Amino acid sequence: MTILIFVSRHFKLAAFLVGIGAFVQHYAGSGFGVDAFLKDRLWMITQYLVNYVDHGFARRALLGTVLRPFIQASGDPEVAAVVALLIVFALCFAICVFAIDWLLPHHETRTADLSHGLRVAFVIGSAGIMQMIRDHGRYDLSNFCLLFLAIYLALNRRLFWTGLVAAVGVLHHEAFAVFALPLVFALVAHVSAQNGESRFNRAVLLFLTPVLAAIIAVAVFGNSELAADIDLGE
Repeated sequence: MTILIFVSRHFKLAAFLVGIGAFVQHYAGSGFGVDAFLKDRLWMITQYLVNYVDHGFARRALLGTVLRPFIQASGDPEVAAVVALLIVFALCFAICVFAIDWLLPHHETRTADLSHGLRVAFVIGSAGIMQMIRDHGRYDLSNFCLLFLAIYLALNRRLFWTGLVAAVGVLHHEAFAVFALPLVFALVAHVSAQNGESRFNRAVLLFLTPVLAAIIAVAVFGNSELAADIDLGE
């Protein structure tokens, strides 16, 4: 049994152990208090505080709107934002691990194949857990979760709901329109084309309507005067 097959077989356990270890190592020198998180992630924390209620329609304010009741109920918004960041990160990390385990299932073979290599690369590679830990708090990981959900819905031919999830992804972080929408649209087109031209046109319309509405909203209103004085980070 090679190391690739061993890690692939115990993928979820290995992913969580490596993730926890990398997180501890990352903050071992600076401590685990609120100040340690604020020091390097102040602009990330700011994004968790921006919301539609207090700031009007602003880009990337969807998550802050969902978290607003929790943050408003706390005595210290910055501390609450740090806690929210860690909870969201932990939840999205777990979803990504289980989603990758589902998308790249382990196969019991005597020799390692591509799926084994990709699973191991996620556990120990720079494009997997290591990058997540270094940049935890960014919206990339939560956007991946929305991408996985959109893929699942598209494969199950729930194309309008796929469009709604994709629209949420754009409102959550506009980068979703660049790295995820082409993939999701291609999958929607492939699935709907199997049902004939009329079904294809209807499916594409169902998918694109909420997506285009979200893109137009962000493009036209996302950087309006309502959001001009809000530090949304980089």
